[in-house]
Amino acid sequence: IENYIDGGSDFHRTEISYNTAGLNGGGITTRQGMVKATGEYSDDRSSTILISSNTATNGSGGGVFCLGATGNTDYIDFQYVDLQNNQVTSGDGSNLTVTGTNETITTGCGGAVYLQQGGILLVDVDLENNFANYNGGGINNHSGNIKLEGCEIGGNTAGHSGGGIYTNAGDIDLRDYSID
Repeated sequence: IENYIDGGSDFHRTEISYNTAGLNGGGITTRQGMVKATGEYSDDRSSTILISSNTATNGSGGGVFCLGATGNTDYIDFQYVDLQNNQVTSGDGSNLTVTGTNETITTGCGGAVYLQQGGILLVDVDLENNFANYNGGGINNHSGNIKLEGCEIGGNTAGHSGGGIYTNAGDIDLRDYSID
């Protein structure tokens, strides 16, 4: 799924699983677009929205890739969502300029979520067992704003830094969270 400049998606009772992207965003890619997902949890804390087992092979953002714009916020708004078993399988932290654009990303980052500028709001989201070849097994934040409320982050792995969360020149606001 891809949103591009001012595009938007709103998900309810959805599964986005077993997808592969040759570059960024195995499950979802947004470039200055809005993605909102609002689920519900059952008694066993499994959500009605699942983003799972997606792969980005040569870029970043195994589950979700978000490229925002300076000064804008809330490109990703997830509530009661499970992000599990997503991965970025290659990349060494080097910069990659996407052909035909002026986008430069860092490769191998953000097993579940890669954010570059813009903002993400995650409320009661589980980020579990995601993998990034370089930084940010769960979340990689590069110059963006992330707000986490009531989230569980566990079992994520990064080949270099930030198994759960890696941030570079961005802000993170954590409230009522668990990182294992």
